[in-house]
Amino acid sequence: MLYIIRGIPGGGKTTLAKSLLKTGAIERFFEYGVFTCHCLKNGFNKTSFSQFQENTREAVFSELEQGKHVAVVHSFAKLFLMKPFIDFVKKKDIPYAIISCVGQSGWKSSTVSERVQVLSMRIWEFE
Repeated sequence: MLYIIRGIPGGGKTTLAKSLLKTGAIERFFEYGVFTCHCLKNGFNKTSFSQFQENTREAVFSELEQGKHVAVVHSFAKLFLMKPFIDFVKKKDIPYAIISCVGQSGWKSSTVSERVQVLSMRIWEFE
């Protein structure tokens, strides 16, 4: 089983994944966008970022092929970002669920409501 958990930053995606892990619903979760934080601090390197994404996809696919229940966490604002995961599970006849987290941001800032409003106004695509 694959859970694709998507939503705005601070919307509860990682919290949900940790809850699923704690309850035993999943055995592992992958944060598909964590490398972005590294890039912001150390400078963006497209090759490294692409390799990180490929490595993450391969790790997710490997876990699924072993029959494990896993989650992948990312904003997934655009469908093409989810497509490799969806294509894989459909090809392998593995069940999946897409969960959109819309909780309130936990960011510590005086402009949290402004950030959430801007982020939630992104053009989101749905299946």
